[in-house]
Amino acid sequence: MAQVFRIKTVLSGFPGAPGVNTHYFTSGVSAVNADIQDAAAEVHGAMNALKAYLVRDLTWNIDPEAYVYELDTGVLDRVAVLDATGLNGVSTATVGSTSRASMIKLRFSTGTVVNNRRLRGGIYLGPISDFAITSTGAVNSAAAGAVATAYDAMISGTGPRLQVWHRPVNGAGGAAGDVTGVSVMPLPAVLRSRRD
Repeated sequence: MAQVFRIKTVLSGFPGAPGVNTHYFTSGVSAVNADIQDAAAEVHGAMNALKAYLVRDLTWNIDPEAYVYELDTGVLDRVAVLDATGLNGVSTATVGSTSRASMIKLRFSTGTVVNNRRLRGGIYLGPISDFAITSTGAVNSAAAGAVATAYDAMISGTGPRLQVWHRPVNGAGGAAGDVTGVSVMPLPAVLRSRRD
């Protein structure tokens, strides 16, 4: 059975924190610790590329525990422990935020079809600073370009592959697809929590 593993990024330092970003990867049939470490470094690299556009005082830490799941059943196989040294950072923004809820929304596309539908996913990155937004309220081209470049590098490498995971229902039917394309939505998005 193939496995997927989760790299979790914990965000703090802003009202409403903590926030969490979750990325899933695969390295084939069995998750290898070296690939899990590489995936964590790739996620950290993407966050580092965006640090000028995140709200001032935001910090991120890659969770040192990476959960490894059986792709088709969702059963937790093990928890891999990462060397989290250096897998953290802080925003370098010098201005605040228009809204602590404003995020950059990415859409992930795959070539995988599940239940007669193309498998797609996405992620919200932020909160973002005023520096990431134009005077007309759009995500500025520098921020969008930094995000696109960071994620294009993540999906074009030869190591662990970024995934969209269609979770199993009642322990069966899980599927995943390699992310083959990333698009940055032109306007900031708002991710609402049940706490709001």
